Amino acid sequence: MRIIIFLLSAFLIAQPVLCQVKPPTKTEIQAQMLEAVNAFNIQIAGLEKQLVEARKNKEDAETIKGLEEEIAMLKKQVAMMGGLNKKFSGVSEKIFQQAGEAVAIVPRKDSIRINSLPNKILSDSGLYSFIKKIHIDVEKLIPPVERTEAIKIYTETKAQYKSVVEINNAATGCWIYGHWEKALWLAGRACLDSIADPDNLNNYASFLTMIGGEHAALPILQYLNKKYPKNSTVLNNIGQAWFGLGDIQVAKKFLDSVTMLFPDHSLANLTLSAIYRSQADSVNAVAALRRSLRSSFTIEK
Repeated sequence: MRIIIFLLSAFLIAQPVLCQVKPPTKTEIQAQMLEAVNAFNIQIAGLEKQLVEARKNKEDAETIKGLEEEIAMLKKQVAMMGGLNKKFSGVSEKIFQQAGEAVAIVPRKDSIRINSLPNKILSDSGLYSFIKKIHIDVEKLIPPVERTEAIKIYTETKAQYKSVVEINNAATGCWIYGHWEKALWLAGRACLDSIADPDNLNNYASFLTMIGGEHAALPILQYLNKKYPKNSTVLNNIGQAWFGLGDIQVAKKFLDSVTMLFPDHSLANLTLSAIYRSQADSVNAVAALRRSLRSSFTIEK
């Protein structure tokens, strides 16, 4: 089963609360970055040795190409981190402290929304009814002009392509360009038109989570998890939704299961890093963030 990996931001969360953890100093951050660079360089050296052996043993072209691409990616990350570390030299300690305090957050537990969740996993018919209700609620939530535009996009896309896949693609396109209201309406409509398509369901749940509707997303994701167990994308999205609801223990359980299947999962490790930091576990927080960096480097990380 193919499920599109839709990126969830770990920090687009409602009702955050500051953790009681002292932010790292500028010197500590630079030292950690240098340590990470050294770790990457050791990894690069090991891969380069593997590449030499692969060429010597005349292994298949795909294996050699994979090693070359991984080495190139790591070298690019090392170069970016090195450049960033130089820029940090001109930033004041006060700015670093403010940045650290801003990042050190986890959501407050939202018992009201958690208690509103269904007490059992939705059936096929129950899923359709649930999404139909959510879609009606979305129609009431978004401005009339956005709803009108979304209906127009839906009608034209369906007439031209006669494909629910293209409606889902249109929803994703709207989201990428910042039109979340139209994206949410189109994604919900795609689900109702093809309720058995896991890509439609997963994307809709992702959109719901990112606008603070984790309680609406979770029943859909739990349904997917039952039908497609041990799927790292679904498990990650469930973990992110529980994190958004503030149930950190349950979130950590699902995110840990993601990293067992996919150790360097970027988003799962990013959120795990925040969880560890909230628990004053800096060793595991740094380790999780390093794993996140391996598959996706960003300035924010």
